[in-house]
Amino acid sequence: MNTKGIALALLALLLIAATPLPSNQPQTQIKPSSDQKNNRSAPVFSDGDQAGHKGTHNAGNSYAYNYYYPTGKSESPPVRFQEAATFILIIFTGGLWITSIWQWRAIDRQADALDKSLTVAEKAANAATKSADAERGWIAFNLGTISGMEDLVKWRGDLESFNQNMTIQHTLSTDHAFVNGGKTIGRVNGGIVKFVSGNPDDLPVEPNYGGPDVVKVPEFLILPNVPVKGAAYLPMVWGEITQLLNSDCALIIYGFISYQDIWNNPHESRFCLICRIPKAWPVPLSFSPSGPDAYNRYT
Repeated sequence: MNTKGIALALLALLLIAATPLPSNQPQTQIKPSSDQKNNRSAPVFSDGDQAGHKGTHNAGNSYAYNYYYPTGKSESPPVRFQEAATFILIIFTGGLWITSIWQWRAIDRQADALDKSLTVAEKAANAATKSADAERGWIAFNLGTISGMEDLVKWRGDLESFNQNMTIQHTLSTDHAFVNGGKTIGRVNGGIVKFVSGNPDDLPVEPNYGGPDVVKVPEFLILPNVPVKGAAYLPMVWGEITQLLNSDCALIIYGFISYQDIWNNPHESRFCLICRIPKAWPVPLSFSPSGPDAYNRYT
């Protein structure tokens, strides 16, 4: 209800209270019936009253008596009392209305204060999260050099001699490291590194981290900016080497590492590096991040 409506209601109550009420109810005069007139009993007087209440003597030596029959009277409270009660009722109703307005405003202020406190708490939580992300450890895979690539370059320049020796076996190996780029220590819980050759377009959407050609990463603590070195191997036979020399496949290094930050929050780093062998040899070979999205993810 708005303020205008409430004011009109109070004005109507005041007008009702100001209307005067009748002080007494109308009296009813009861007239005696013919039977009552015929069966009237003589008035009874006491000795003291007989001297002062004599009938009126007329010419016929008869007396005439006047009888009055009182009617019942309904008593009502005084008008002042009713006006006072009505006024008190109006004051009480107005007090209830004012109290309800105060309570509503108090509840509204409490709701606003709660919203503000929640906003402050949310901002504090976001700030704490950003601060924790800035201070925690970030562990990534860093590829160094590939040992054995020089032999591929030599065989590429003399394919005729290479093809005459089909029993050739060769192994490529990585010189990689795990690096903590954050500001606090991290705890590595494990992971794998796979070094394979194949067509990058044939990689499944979700990586396959199983198989006999995986290198398992052990548990260890890693300090900020202190690399932990490792190695992965790719043994090849003559046919697989031939595919590389003919640029029919690529070299692929992928895997993941799981770790915890200083607050024991779990994280995971996934990586995938691909080296596509160009048709024109010899040129410098390089690995670059590539592959499906599920192969490159950091949490």
